Amino acid sequence: MRWRSEGEPRAFQDLCIHRGARLSLGWVEGDLLTCAYHGFTYDGQDRCTRIPAHPNMKPPPKAYVKTHWAKERYGMIWVSLKNGRDFPEWDNHEYRKVYLGSFDIHASAPRFIENALDIAHFPYVHMGILGDPKHPEVEDYDVITNPGGEFARQTFVSGSPTQMGLGRGG
Repeated sequence: MRWRSEGEPRAFQDLCIHRGARLSLGWVEGDLLTCAYHGFTYDGQDRCTRIPAHPNMKPPPKAYVKTHWAKERYGMIWVSLKNGRDFPEWDNHEYRKVYLGSFDIHASAPRFIENALDIAHFPYVHMGILGDPKHPEVEDYDVITNPGGEFARQTFVSGSPTQMGLGRGG
């Protein structure tokens, strides 16, 4: 569940702590997120601040939702499910940045990453944009591992150089 509180991006697990309803079915009012099922209200940090059925009761400390690292940089909102970090590669001119826009992905994160790093499918699935089926050869390339993650440098598909990386966070 993505939303803003106090002007900052927030990313919560899409699960209300009360009955497991999807928080994305709720609404944002001011800086608070309200669950559509029983009206539990959450602040931008992760805490439940109100239980409408018991308005005089202070929500217990265990009434919170799991949050994820979220940061607005480079004109986008970045969310990490674990170990969020800045992206120093963004300012490195050797890396190519590609804006894909916003879209729903109906696949697991590992499947999506595998697809993004599997350049052999480019000439067929992304014909005319990232490759040409008449030239599907993938030239040898180096994979470099460092504390920031694994990076494939100077990969070529149909003569178009690309650089791809998968940071591990940290």
